[in-house]
Formats: sequence, structure tokens, C-alpha cells
Amino acid sequence: MRRSVTALQLGTCLGTAGLLVLGATPALAASATPAATADRPMPAPARINLPLVFSGTFLGDIGAQIAPDGSGLALDPADFVRLAGDRLTPTMKARIQGARGSSGLVTAEEFKAAGVEVAYDPATLEVSVSIPLDQQGRRSLALVQEASVFDSDYDPPTGFSGTGIFNVSQNVSHEQGWFGDFQPVNVAAQTAFNLGGAKGLNLFAEMFYGGGEGGLRRGAVTLTRDDRDRALRLMAGDISPTAAGFQSSLPIGGIGIEKNYSQLQPYRNVRPSGLFKFALDEPAVVEVLVNGVVARAFRLERGQYDVRDFNFASGLNRIDIYVVDDYGRRLLTSFSQFFNFNLLDPGISEFGAYAGFPQLRSGGGSIAYGGDPTLTLFYRRGLTQSLTAGFDFQAGGGQAVGGVSAGLATGIGTFGVAGAVSRDALAGAGHQLLLNYELGGKPAAFLDSPALNVEVRHRSRNFVALGDAAGDDPTRFDLRARFSATVFDRFGVGLSGLMTTKYGNRPSDRSLGLNLSTSLMSMTFNASAERTRTERGAGTRFLLSASRSLGFRTSGRSSFDSRSRSTQLEYSRYRGDELGDYGYRALISRDRSGFAGSGELSYNANRAFIALRHDLTTDLAGKNMRQRSSYSLATQVAFAGDRVGFGRPVGTNFLLAYPHRTLRSSVLVTRGIEDEKIIARSGIFGPALAPAGGAHAPRRVTVRAETLPDGYDPGKSYYELLPGPATGYLAQVGSDASRTVQGNLIDGSGAPIGLAVGDLVRIDKAGGKKVQIFTNRAGRFVATGLAPGKYRLEIGADKLIAELVVGEDQDGIIEVGRVSARQEER
Repeated sequence: MRRSVTALQLGTCLGTAGLLVLGATPALAASATPAATADRPMPAPARINLPLVFSGTFLGDIGAQIAPDGSGLALDPADFVRLAGDRLTPTMKARIQGARGSSGLVTAEEFKAAGVEVAYDPATLEVSVSIPLDQQGRRSLALVQEASVFDSDYDPPTGFSGTGIFNVSQNVSHEQGWFGDFQPVNVAAQTAFNLGGAKGLNLFAEMFYGGGEGGLRRGAVTLTRDDRDRALRLMAGDISPTAAGFQSSLPIGGIGIEKNYSQLQPYRNVRPSGLFKFALDEPAVVEVLVNGVVARAFRLERGQYDVRDFNFASGLNRIDIYVVDDYGRRLLTSFSQFFNFNLLDPGISEFGAYAGFPQLRSGGGSIAYGGDPTLTLFYRRGLTQSLTAGFDFQAGGGQAVGGVSAGLATGIGTFGVAGAVSRDALAGAGHQLLLNYELGGKPAAFLDSPALNVEVRHRSRNFVALGDAAGDDPTRFDLRARFSATVFDRFGVGLSGLMTTKYGNRPSDRSLGLNLSTSLMSMTFNASAERTRTERGAGTRFLLSASRSLGFRTSGRSSFDSRSRSTQLEYSRYRGDELGDYGYRALISRDRSGFAGSGELSYNANRAFIALRHDLTTDLAGKNMRQRSSYSLATQVAFAGDRVGFGRPVGTNFLLAYPHRTLRSSVLVTRGIEDEKIIARSGIFGPALAPAGGAHAPRRVTVRAETLPDGYDPGKSYYELLPGPATGYLAQVGSDASRTVQGNLIDGSGAPIGLAVGDLVRIDKAGGKKVQIFTNRAGRFVATGLAPGKYRLEIGADKLIAELVVGEDQDGIIEVGRVSARQEER
């Protein structure tokens, strides 16, 4: 665990900085006569921790050595290489590590010889780093920051924690009048418990109550354990196997083990479930966006869905599916309609093994289990830097599917192949084969970021995936291709084509598509044209959209779909995660059937999340109006260690922040270090409840007092978190050791003891930590982080000693005046 150092604490360690903190006057400095200091040698440099800053960004605390006058800076090379990361070239790292001296540190001069400038700034009490831009290492960008493999770099979670997220919602139908007909209240509870911290056991459970759906019922209950070092997850209960190749992901009650380097989530209301498929565990409103344009919004019940069953999937469009639930509008999944071959590094493998009984959900949503047991297996391994191969197998209920896959990266593109054979008790044997080619080209002439995808798939008549019935998929041969690029650094262009032949003398499907997009000033335009011929008929479709940023987090958007003759106008404001922030969305549309409108409003209170929604539809004549309103109120209760708190929902990973009993102030939690936006606040209702981030994703938060008394040492301010799937953290601001003592150290003759180093040790209580102090030339010293008690001050190698007392009734800055040191008796 790293402890960040405040400016006041640093001032007690550094003589030069001490002059600034103490505000030593020239008169005080002059009182230290040459005779009083000439016989005392300059003390040795002290080992401390200092903030390391690169281009204004705080990287972390680094072990350092520095003399009281600010000279002799030397740094821990292991800390420096770890914190600087890929900002350093391999050569720089080797030089810095090789310069390690007998002290284990590297001096500023040795850093300079390696091409890195480091300097201590006494004004900011920081170590700054400067690396010429043309000599910096290449840095890769990622959507999720890679976690350090050293858990010691992060603050530890509590050994036992738990939380429950409770959401109350209700619909109101206005068909019977403005005040409407109130539908039954629905309550959803999602709970999570952890024993053993990020590497311990996690238990997740869902409960639902619906007045119109059979009362109380349970949702998924899952027990997991993550081994972060080996990227392994063990699970038992209600699980959804990860699908590979042509497998299906059917929810089961059983056990599983998987090794997956992507971020794992133990349960979600919605989830991707294989190629072209998605699943809903609860009824929800689903919005479908085709190439960024809302194509349709409808309410779906629980179950598995295939995007190929909807008419918007006839071409090679990018399809984004959003679920609109009580927590707002969230992305469910995206489909590019091309098989994705992810390559693994050599020696790296991913696998999954799952066994259990299929879930059977009743009309009211209750979970039961039945049918024949199912088994799902897959394994993938990186064989070389350019070749990854794997196999998969799935069986149950008289059906079995086995397959192999491989991806090969070459200088002319990436090639992929996936094949599978199936056996069904009714349909017999079948097979399926897929070939894929992907090319990400280099910029050429007026083209930038060119990309080409080509895919060919053949399926025999009797191929049946697990859970499907014979004849569900009539596809025989499928060919699709897509090319995209940026033209003249301004226009995005996409071309696509599709041809599908079918069994049973059914007509083939064909489509050609063109997509154009561009940004002009603050406007973004998108236009798509598609010509299709399917068994439903032939036609041409146009999708047009225009959007514009209208200010902080607000935007406007308009769209047109020629197929449904629908026009939409939308105005929205994105809601952030800080306290008091709000979001809204207003949408009106017109199509062949009539007019529709909806409005949403959401608000982040400190202890709850509030959302309102209203929907209205009419026919083209303005009659047959239907209106429905809904509200949802959500809160979260959490405990970690011996602390309990509640607040707005922040997820299964959380931090409870609270003030020590000696601090009469609210505690604020903010993101990162420099971000001052408050995301949680403590108060009369208990600790602040703040988000701790996603599973196995690093997160940094700042915890501070809203008002801090003069001289009060709040202790640790910055927290580095690396949670598991359900992890609780505690953060206390302040402690008994919050007093600051300052005074003037003198010898037996009354002369100041200047430029001295000493240790302040508590002697009335065993196990007290040492507090290192420095004196300036006038003998002035400051000691922070002291609790009430009796202390012994030991000065220099010749062991001058003094004693001082901090009283229980003293707090803040305590002035002890002149402290006389005497020679220790031997």
C-alpha cells in the first residue's frame, strides 16, 4: 500500500521545505550563530517517499533520498521504472536499473545520463520528470487500463463486505384519466457479498417482487472465486457459459471454470450469448440502432433473441442494441456481423468448461431446472506470434456440436477459419464451415484507415446448434464483404455486399450498401443507402441522421428512415456520476402509424438515484392517444468491516469513507487526484458511499475533509484500488495521530540546534511509530501525525534527547516553545 504525503508532512522531513512551511524569518535565522552549528556536521540524507509527477500528472509515490538542504536527490530505480512504465524506452530502463549503486538508489546525475531529467521542487514538494518527446517510449492505448500484477501497489480491501442495491419502480397508465391507473409496485434487489477480499469468495443473488407477476421470486444466485494472477474464475449456481465458435450460451444451473483475459462480470440483466444472439433475463424496452440511427424501439419479454430474425439485419449494418431499464439507457451489445478472430500471444491460452442443467423460466420469471444435463467446453491458445488455434464442444438434450478454429496473421492480412460438426437425434449429422479475411491497411494517397472484411460461410441442411430445432436456420451459403476508409481526412466511406442462398427452394437474399459520414464544425452527418432483395420482397432503404453538440453534455439529433417513413428529433443531456448531476432526454417521432413522444429525467442524489419517464402515442389524426408514466427510486446499502453506509447505487465494488471522531467535518470523495467533482459525501446519515470501479480494473480516488482545522493532519488522501467482482473498501480521514507539534530545539546553553535530524518516539505506549523531524538553521522544527501521549526526541548521532507531552485536550497546531535537549546518560 502506498501512502501519499501531504505538504505539511513533507515539511517536517525536508529542511529547505521546512523553512517554507514554518515561515522562518530572517531574524530567527540570524539567531543561529556560526559557533552553534559549526561543530555539528551536516546530517546524512534521509529516506522518504515523495510524489512523482510527469507532465503535470501524478504517477504515484516513489522512494527517495534527499538532504535537509534539498540536495543529493536519489530515487529508487524499481519504483521509477514501474511508475514511468512505457514512457521509458527499453534502453532507458536498462540504463536506470544498471546505475543502481550500493545504496540501491540512482542519483539525479545518473538519471540524466540515461536521458531522463529528474528534479526536486521545494515549492511543490514534488519530484518532476522530464523526457524529450522524441526519446519517449511508445505508449499503447486501451479502453481498460492494464492492472499491475503487484497487489502490494494497491490499497487492501476489507476481508468481509456486502451490499444490496434496491430499486422500486411503478408504471402509471393514463388511459383512464390524467391521474391514471397505478400499476403494481415492482421491487428489484441485487445483493453481493465478499469473503476474503479481491481473491476471496463472491456471492451474488437477485430477488424480485412484482404485484402483477406472482409476488416474490428469486433471480440468479451465483458463487464465484477469481484468481487474478492466473486469470481464472471458478463459479457455481446460475451461470451463462461463454460461447465460442458456433456454440449457444444457454443459462444453466451448474458449475464452471474459465480463463479469460477480458473483464468478467458475474451477472447482468442482459448479456451477449453467441454469434448474432442476445438474451434478456428480465422484460425490458429495447432500442436498436442501425449505423447510429434508432431503427426501432420495442418491449421484449424474457428469453433469447437472434438479430437475424429482425428485418434491420438484412444488410451488413453495424447494429447496436440498447436496453432501457430502471437505471436508464445502457448498451447491451453490438454486432458487426463478421466473425471475430482474436489472436493470443505465444503461450497464452483461454478456456472454459461448464456443466449443469438448463434453466427453465416460468411466465412469472421464477427459475427452475430440468431436461438433460449440458456440457460446454472451449480452448484457445497462441501457438506463435501470428497463429492462434482452438477447439470447442457442446452437448446436451440429444444434441452435440464440436468445432475447431484458427486465426493466422500475415503481411497481407489476417485469415480465420472455423468449422463445426453437429449431431441431432432428429436431424442427424450436419456441418458448418466459415472462412474469414480481414485487412487493416496503411494510409495511401487520399485514404486513411482502410479496412476490408470478407467472410464465406457454408452450412449443411442438418446442422443444428444446441437448443435450436432442425430447420430453424435455412441458410446454405453466405458471402459478405465490407470496405471502409476515411477519405481526405474528413469523410467516412463504407461499402458492403451480401449474398445468402437457402435450402428448400427459398429465394436467396442479396444486398448492397453504402454509408457516408462526416463532421462539419460541431455537426456530424451520417447517410446510409441499401438495396435489398429478400423473400419478403425487394426495396431500397435510406437512413439519414444529423447530430450536434449543444453545450456541456447536451446534444441534439435528428434522423429519418425511409422504410418506416419515420422521422425522429431528440434532445438530450448526458448524466455524469458526480453528485447533483442530472440527465434528460426528449424524443418525438412520426411514422406511418402515427406520432410518438417520450421524455426521461434522472438525478444523482447523495443517498438515492431518481428517474422519471413519460411516453405518449397517437394515430396520424391525433386520436387514440395512449400515455404511460413511470418512476424508479434506487438506493444501495453496504457494509465493509465494522462500517455500514447507504447512498445512490454505485455497483458491487464500493468504498465507504468517513471522518475520525476527532474530525468534525464531512468527508468528500472525488475521482482521480486532480478531478474536484464530488461523487460521494458523508453526513448525518453515515459514511460516504463511492464507486470503487469495475472488476479487476485499477481506479484512483481522493478522500478529503470538506473543512480541515489548522494543523490537523488528515492522513492518507489518495487511494489506489484494484477490486474484484464484489469488493468493499474503507477510508478514514484523520486519526488520533492528527496533532501537529512545533517548537524550537535548543541545547543546554540555550543555543539553537540547527540543521539536525531526529526521531520522535512515543514512550508511554508500546509499538509507537517513529516520526522523523528536521530543524532549520534556527532550530525550528515541526512534527505531524502525533497522537496524545508522551514522546522522546532523539537528536543526531551523539544522542541528544528531549521529552515533550501532547495532551488529550490539545488538537490542531500545538506550540511547545523552546525544547531543551540534553546529552543522553550512558
